[in-house]
Amino acid sequence: MSTEYGTNRWWEYYLVRYLMPSIAGVVIVLWLCGKGGDALRAALLLPAKGAHLDTASLTLIFLYGNLFCYVASYPILVFHVTRAIDFKNQKWPGTYLFDGYLSTVVVVLGGFALAHYGRTQWYRKGAIALVAWLVVVQVRRLYEVISSRISVRGVDGEVSPAFGFAFSLAKRRGLLSVTEKTPIIRKKTAWRQDFMATYRHLREHANSGFIFLLELALAALVSLVIQGKNQTTEDQLSAVGALFALWAAPAVFVHLLGQHLERRFSQYDRRLEEAKTGKRQKSGEKKSYEKSTDAEVTIVKWHT
Repeated sequence: MSTEYGTNRWWEYYLVRYLMPSIAGVVIVLWLCGKGGDALRAALLLPAKGAHLDTASLTLIFLYGNLFCYVASYPILVFHVTRAIDFKNQKWPGTYLFDGYLSTVVVVLGGFALAHYGRTQWYRKGAIALVAWLVVVQVRRLYEVISSRISVRGVDGEVSPAFGFAFSLAKRRGLLSVTEKTPIIRKKTAWRQDFMATYRHLREHANSGFIFLLELALAALVSLVIQGKNQTTEDQLSAVGALFALWAAPAVFVHLLGQHLERRFSQYDRRLEEAKTGKRQKSGEKKSYEKSTDAEVTIVKWHT
């Protein structure tokens, strides 16, 4: 297990992020089952409303709550891996139209408004439209961080914002792993560990609230698609499945982003070009790009 947070107690961060949203997910699932009726509860292998909950039923409800929690959190994954474009000229937001936080507010308020003030015939189309908008925002952000090109100091040529941001973070964090072995330099770099711990703690605690807000929004949207007139249980489950699939679709492309980072880091395209042109780097020479992506980090010494 990774010790990214500077401790082997990784589960503490997991609990901070998911414990409260998972409990909320259990309550939300029970509420949605109440909206869907006993037929929906039976299809989910849950007892009828008011019936005694045995151990098997409690386990199922807990698993359903966790599932709902994880599905609801998928947009946060996309917003996190595309955070390089959240700021422009050190100011937020980088773009109003495709900002993840503003788009989330629109979907949350839209879902609640539709649930409280909308007409029944608008429910399903309105819910799909709101989720589709959030999908468009996420896909657009992923496209921008992969396809755009920027120049980053220490890297030869132009790179994507995703690679440039990951490279910059790795360089800043990498200095710690090398220089902390020297007592004198460790004093100079100790502030970095405190700073990294600060923003990580802030983000992890905020993740819990972010997930909870998305759970409420998704719960409102799910309640809309299962309350249509003359719906069978199969229709309800199909509608929920389609909504979940649409909601989770952008997270699939995060896999593509990982592939992009790996390919750029491996210098695979440059090696293909060298093989095609027949030109190879002379022995003893080292290009700036290869130097910049080396696993080792140059040790910086300070003079007191």
